Amino acid sequence: MSRAVIADAGPLIALAKLEHLDLPTALFTEVLVPTAVAEECTRPTERADAWAIGAALDHDSSYRRVALEGSRRLSAMGRLLDTGEAQALVLALNSRLPVLMDERRGRLEARRLGVEVIGTGAVLVAAKHKGLVNEVGPLLDSLTQNGYRLSESLRQALLEKSGELN
Repeated sequence: MSRAVIADAGPLIALAKLEHLDLPTALFTEVLVPTAVAEECTRPTERADAWAIGAALDHDSSYRRVALEGSRRLSAMGRLLDTGEAQALVLALNSRLPVLMDERRGRLEARRLGVEVIGTGAVLVAAKHKGLVNEVGPLLDSLTQNGYRLSESLRQALLEKSGELN
């Protein structure tokens, strides 16, 4: 995973909650964050994860805010998805880059459009293979404790890919 990636809010918030906003920048050359996604991730400012994402956007040169001009495609997607997801997908289409996205409706639309989708779980598995994290299981547990829904089949698949199933 060495090229740039477009980020949606869900994975950034999840990784911030895990205190692992370093993982995308270790796995990708650059993390492009549409302005609507940046705004969604950094509000309300009193949340620790919002503060961490804001700090990454302001101080880590691997994270870059990207303004997106209005387009027909963006308007059409805005009817199906929230503004951040729509901006992320339009940017991914325009730049021919993968999108980091967890939300089901957004992932389905990305696949329909031919955009490569990478989820938070795939980032954690790739990070384990690169020696950036020791175990994926406890991180998945922490996500579910923080309100992230993770099906048992997805959890098992991620643990298998990470080599943590016996």
